[in-house]
Amino acid sequence: MSDSGNMVEVKGLSKAYGQRRQEKYAVYNVSFAICKGEILGLVGESGCGKSTLGRLLLRLERPTKGEIYFDGQDITGYSFTEMRKIRDRMQMIFQSSANAFNPYYTVRQIISEPVMNYRKTDAGERDALMTEMLEKVGLDSSYLNRYSHELSGGQRQRVGIARALILGPDFVVCDEAVSSIDFVLKKQILKILAEQKKKNGFTYLFISHDMAAVKAVCDRIMVMYLGNIMEILPEAEAKALHPYTQALLAAVLEPDPNVKREKKILFKESGELAIPEAGCVFWPRCLYATETCMHRSPELREIYDGHFVACHYMKNKRTLEENA
Repeated sequence: MSDSGNMVEVKGLSKAYGQRRQEKYAVYNVSFAICKGEILGLVGESGCGKSTLGRLLLRLERPTKGEIYFDGQDITGYSFTEMRKIRDRMQMIFQSSANAFNPYYTVRQIISEPVMNYRKTDAGERDALMTEMLEKVGLDSSYLNRYSHELSGGQRQRVGIARALILGPDFVVCDEAVSSIDFVLKKQILKILAEQKKKNGFTYLFISHDMAAVKAVCDRIMVMYLGNIMEILPEAEAKALHPYTQALLAAVLEPDPNVKREKKILFKESGELAIPEAGCVFWPRCLYATETCMHRSPELREIYDGHFVACHYMKNKRTLEENA
């Protein structure tokens, strides 16, 4: 059984694609938990397995190995019928709402679909519920009769949030929910997500490559590289210890143009990002890699209270901190 204080928990979760001898892991042997009512940020470079992990947690994909618990239930082997019974409790905000919506559907059809699938309501009740939800994301009932192609990118993203939250789900995966939008709209959407968490106790997995957005709304931050968890920070402002996390944080743009930051070499350049045959997945790019790193994969272990790092040389963590 999973800890009842966790909304989601995974143990040894892996997802591989391809044939057995040529299979490639998008997610490899990850274990972590998301507490009820928290926003866990998931960051990493494009192609590191973030979206695959999000889909696995919602059982939109079947894992190759490992266990998935949702609110104490082991849902790893759930059938489509079994998942449908709890599907209204777990929803997803997709990266590109323009592609996620049927262009021939109105906003009314888009938002009402989950309600009609999982709630017994009449037309009047649905309209009232949809209007209330649209207002929560900064829109109004006049949008109900518009087609998705008539909306701006920001409006479509708000509709996507309204659709995901209208059933009052316990758990929401936000997959790059604020990517490719301007700063003002990004700030508004982050505020909406934070407010809904505070008012309704929603639990989120917030997937993003935008470290500034993650630090703005997340309680903890989990860092992935090539399908592996490198570090879990106990709070958004915690000091990064893993060399890869340090590199990600250093890449965050400085908002003040008058502040000049010294350019530092944080990892080795690499053409193709491929999982090495042995050792730590990050060793080909790591400035501190040794023979041990090349031959033995490090375990994700707790360094401080709630601060987990997968690195052989965390015993000598001062070296990494001095080079941060």
